[in-house]
Amino acid sequence: MMPYLKNKMQRTARSISKFDGLNMNLAKADNELSDDCNMCSDKYPCLSVRAPRSDCGDLGMTVRALGAKDGIFCVGSTADEADKTVIKFGENTAEISSGNPSAERQCACLADQVLIMPDKAVYKPSDNSVYSVGYSKTITLADAEETAKKQVGASYTTNFPTYIGEITSKGLVSASYTDKYVSYLMPFEKIKAGDVVHISMDVLPSPYNKTNYWPYIKAMSEGFDLKIESVTYTRHDIKGATLNEITAINFGENAIDMGGFSEVIIKSITLSRRLPDLDDMCSLNNRIWGVKDNTISCCKLGDASQWYDFSADSYGTLPSSCFSADVDTGGKFTAVTSFGGSIIAFKEECIHKIYGNAPDNYTLSTLECNGVKESARDTLCRVGGALYYIGRGGVYMYDGTRPRLISQKTDLDIADATRAGTDGKKYYLLAGALSGRRIYVYDPERKSWHMEDMPENADRFVYYNGRLYLLCGTVLKCISGDRSAQESVTWSFALHFDEDSYATKNYDKLFIKYKLGEDAAFTVKTVCDGDRKNCGIYSDASGGDMEYATAVLPIKRCIEFDLLFSGAGEFSLIDVTREFFVTSPKRVVGSS
Repeated sequence: MMPYLKNKMQRTARSISKFDGLNMNLAKADNELSDDCNMCSDKYPCLSVRAPRSDCGDLGMTVRALGAKDGIFCVGSTADEADKTVIKFGENTAEISSGNPSAERQCACLADQVLIMPDKAVYKPSDNSVYSVGYSKTITLADAEETAKKQVGASYTTNFPTYIGEITSKGLVSASYTDKYVSYLMPFEKIKAGDVVHISMDVLPSPYNKTNYWPYIKAMSEGFDLKIESVTYTRHDIKGATLNEITAINFGENAIDMGGFSEVIIKSITLSRRLPDLDDMCSLNNRIWGVKDNTISCCKLGDASQWYDFSADSYGTLPSSCFSADVDTGGKFTAVTSFGGSIIAFKEECIHKIYGNAPDNYTLSTLECNGVKESARDTLCRVGGALYYIGRGGVYMYDGTRPRLISQKTDLDIADATRAGTDGKKYYLLAGALSGRRIYVYDPERKSWHMEDMPENADRFVYYNGRLYLLCGTVLKCISGDRSAQESVTWSFALHFDEDSYATKNYDKLFIKYKLGEDAAFTVKTVCDGDRKNCGIYSDASGGDMEYATAVLPIKRCIEFDLLFSGAGEFSLIDVTREFFVTSPKRVVGSS
């Protein structure tokens, strides 16, 4: 028997059966993806293709706000009436205003009310009606006299009153004018009992010339807030129309400081029902909350039209009144939302938390940290037990403690991150990347990122009835929650292996266990040391004839290699196993 050498080298196998998502950094684990398009963690630990998308109809309008309340609603303008702003709720459409239809809108829901800003209007879905919350009107003596001339016509005489009305300690009383017709002196058509209004007026200087009267005139000119107790109307039939003239506005006994004067008359009056300008809004406990600059405020309990009623009840408490607070912590508020039964208001460098159940016991706490980046309010979403948003350093997660940065493994451009949404399980973010604009998807349970292709004209998200929708131009697409959609998803991803196998390891075989869906196909390539011309290639277009399949690929000796997957249709990667044996280090030419 001839002598021979025994090969004592044993084969070694390493398997990957859990795939943890995208990692764009140089250092990454074998089970992380170096590139990704349209993969997801829905079938974890397997890697699978995202859910197909479906078109859900054309909204037929340029959308400036999108929301959900017992159905999806949108605010914008139609092509037929581009100069008007309307709200569309199902088959119903109502006009909001004729002001700047191209401006972005903010909406917040409260019971049977949708507050729309900056229009300062409230929409009621129950009767498809819109009414203005913000209201301001000025009546001057010249206006009233001009109205009288139009009403009376040729028989107009010069015995017109020399003032609009009188101030009493309880309210305002319209001046009287009796002729063939009665002029419409105080046409404030949108006020009602219970409203808190701001009143300013020009007080006639006569008949007083006392020194202390002039400060009183100035105080009346600057105005004050009062709560309307009752309104008295007189009906007039004028040239085929009916006018409701306000003859008295009562604010309650001794509500107005008369300044010690018994006869105070006015030549003009401005009455406003005010609503603060708000940069962002949310709802909690039957109130709408909003932020602007350094101020955070909320409306009256259950009433989106009242923001300045700070009055106490008969017990001296404030269970239903409004609330407002200035917070001077540097910078301005960038976003606000409800979370964990509290209001969370963000600035770029801090988070303010308001908790309590009434203005009497509202408490504010401050945490200095990375907050929502300016102009990134639309990236703020609640997913499960945490908030996710764009801050100065990337995407942050806030669970009530200190925010944590979670986007270190991505290449997303925060300057190009516009809006975000959630299907209740994942965080979806529209953002720019090195490969173009993408939808970045974060799975909080797996702590993993994936990237999806972004449809053309992708604009904003809305979540309703268990599904996440994405508005693309005027078309609404369901992008999560509809596995019955018929789209054949085109996908790709890459796995990178860097083990310096050139020196000590010889690969023998690579086994890839996978599952194909019906009518699906895929290709996988092995690229060794960046050599794309001499790739190992395996393809399968069987369309799911087998429950599971295994691809076998040879790998040559190399320093690093990549597995490049691409395909169309449903696909799941179950396992990647590498078989190799260790040899003596390869001798490098020129070494001693």
